[in-house]
Amino acid sequence: MRQAVALPNFTAGIDTSTVGAYSATHTFTTGDDQSITGHGALSANLAVNISGNVLDHASGSASVTAGNNFQAIAGTSGLNATVQIANASGSRADLQVGLPEPSIGSGLLSGGPAAPYLVAPGGHQDYTATFDAVGAPGPYTNPVSFTAGDDQTLAGHNSLDSIAGNYFGHLARTRHRLFRKQRQQHIRNRLWHGSAVQRCRPARLQHPTTWPISRALRPR
Repeated sequence: MRQAVALPNFTAGIDTSTVGAYSATHTFTTGDDQSITGHGALSANLAVNISGNVLDHASGSASVTAGNNFQAIAGTSGLNATVQIANASGSRADLQVGLPEPSIGSGLLSGGPAAPYLVAPGGHQDYTATFDAVGAPGPYTNPVSFTAGDDQTLAGHNSLDSIAGNYFGHLARTRHRLFRKQRQQHIRNRLWHGSAVQRCRPARLQHPTTWPISRALRPR
């Protein structure tokens, strides 16, 4: 009686150095049990084809597509900008946007799906950034951050990493402060001109002195 033998498993090496479609044929040499009288010769008669697709890594980027380089008065509230997370096009892995959720330095990000989710090659996902123009007058910057990378279900994936971007603007001095400064300058100008006119104005003529009439000339 023959003893049962467990079927062997084989591991095939796959070359992933080139991005694109992959196909390779592996051939097994099989035949009769060579220990049995009258067996046939072994031959390479069993071919197995392995096919697949070799992908490049995802390539994520964060950018501001609307509302960048804005100008606003310091203290203005309810400003908006559109922030986008994108995956480069090509034969590459989906971009996985993972946890923690996308964040903004100051304000609120809304409009995107709950993480984790995937962005296909050549695709993007938009978020709306709502923020206040907080800070002193001058240049303004506000960072946004995503945790993203290769689809984590794919073999050979890279770990998720931080993808950051910034949107910029300029904060102007508040209107009432600007008006007050202009008014103070106007008052100073008036005072300066007034004092100059006063210094240049000729002295007023004094009334002629009235001398008393001599007693001898007074009518009697």
